[in-house]
Amino acid sequence: MSVLRSFRRLTAAAALSAALIATPSQAGVRLELGGDWTYYYYGGTLELMIGVNGALAKHITVGGRFGGLFAAYGTVFGNYGSIGAPIDFELRANVGDGRVYLGGLVGPWLMFDGGFPLRFHGAFEFGLNAGSFSFGLELGYLTYSPIAGLRLSFRI
Repeated sequence: MSVLRSFRRLTAAAALSAALIATPSQAGVRLELGGDWTYYYYGGTLELMIGVNGALAKHITVGGRFGGLFAAYGTVFGNYGSIGAPIDFELRANVGDGRVYLGGLVGPWLMFDGGFPLRFHGAFEFGLNAGSFSFGLELGYLTYSPIAGLRLSFRI
């Protein structure tokens, strides 16, 4: 049994090493503009974020994004507005020769609207890469509500 356990450990260590050294880590910075609609809040948000990521494996990056947002909600047309600060951890895979991306986001969004300021955000994203420009769709959850949005980002 100990030989099998040693083999498993060696295999796991080799797989982790291969994944981490597949490509050299290259830091990337993106400027991202997004617009979301939330069902529960009957309104939308406009976000401007900076994303920083690095290569984890050949086609996989890991990083985070943070920024500011303006939200208008209350009725379908928006009764009042508030500001906030989205903060997300991101794991992204570039597939199809890097032309398509799939990813996941999770993190706290701070909303300064008079209620409890911390909101959980989790989402799945997918879209297209075209050079330094990306366009995609994000579908997820923001505390109490499904959320859907569009994203434009530029590498800087």
